[in-house]
Amino acid sequence: MSRGCTLLLLGATAARDESPRVLDVHVTMSPDAISSSRAHIPHDPRYCIDPPPFGDQCTMHAKDALGACAVLATCVGLVCPDPAPYRRGVPHKRIRGPICQARGHLVGDERSHGMCKPGGCAHIRVSKSGGDGVVQARLPPAEMLPPFLRHAFPRADGNGLARVPLPPARDAKGVRPAAPSTRPAVCQIK
Repeated sequence: MSRGCTLLLLGATAARDESPRVLDVHVTMSPDAISSSRAHIPHDPRYCIDPPPFGDQCTMHAKDALGACAVLATCVGLVCPDPAPYRRGVPHKRIRGPICQARGHLVGDERSHGMCKPGGCAHIRVSKSGGDGVVQARLPPAEMLPPFLRHAFPRADGNGLARVPLPPARDAKGVRPAAPSTRPAVCQIK
């Protein structure tokens, strides 16, 4: 009976395109912020810090940012402010270090924005291609990244590719589900 169950599971996953999803990542620094008003990506508790620390923007920790942008359909980039104000964290806003905000456009249209002081904002363009499989990113060399992103982003291999971890799974209300049972699933075929 378990063979029939296995065949059903294989049939259910075979329709997905398991080729890698590839993110081409380009980073520039700017004194200007990218506004959240145009092509707005609203807060989604599955991928963003919940409750949202800054209005209804999708704000995430920098280490989760590439993975979140990979799964947010309208995300074309990120703006990551200078982390100086967040070095010790902001516990009441659930910020534990450098942050990024998902953006649906990449125009630095908020001149000399306060969140980009004192060191500027990283503007990260993310171009997506490929299937639904493992997420990989073509990253610039580590020395080309701002210092606060060098440890937040995954390390690239010799070909410039890095596997991107997806953000921790949460339900639509932002709650992480209980750990899965270690007991094998029971299949019944009728």
